[in-house]
Amino acid sequence: MGQHPLRSLRPGQWALLVVVGLLVAAIFADVATSLDGAVHHGGAAGASLDGRYPTAPLRVGRPAVLVFALTDTGQTTLSPACVTGNLTPAFRVLRVTFLGTPASPWHSGRSCAGILEPNATVPVQLTVVPRFPGRYTVRLRPAAGSRALGSGSRGTVLVRP
Repeated sequence: MGQHPLRSLRPGQWALLVVVGLLVAAIFADVATSLDGAVHHGGAAGASLDGRYPTAPLRVGRPAVLVFALTDTGQTTLSPACVTGNLTPAFRVLRVTFLGTPASPWHSGRSCAGILEPNATVPVQLTVVPRFPGRYTVRLRPAAGSRALGSGSRGTVLVRP
């Protein structure tokens, strides 16, 4: 019977084996703690959506951009970060962007994007086309997935023919 392969290693090979083992353990620990922080982050969820609604009347059939700032005010990561609201049926939502990146299409009163870390703020733009003339009270709120959070934004939008 021969000698076990680990017993025949030279001191330099042992040192290399130990260093590689420590690197693997460090990488595993870093990834595990990052995943735990992204999922749980250990605190209450909260968010705010700040911005202004147009003061000049919008026109039926002409696109308008609503600009807001979405801030994660809580102690936990918002995943996914969403905006919810009562835009339809008075407005057709053409697109929603978070930090200039297209978000999911507006569906069932919401659009979502990626992850928003605590204390981070991203600009949110909603491009809408008014469908009917009238005066509309628009309410938009931040959300994490299907759960509405924190303070939203409310304003009156006047639409002319």
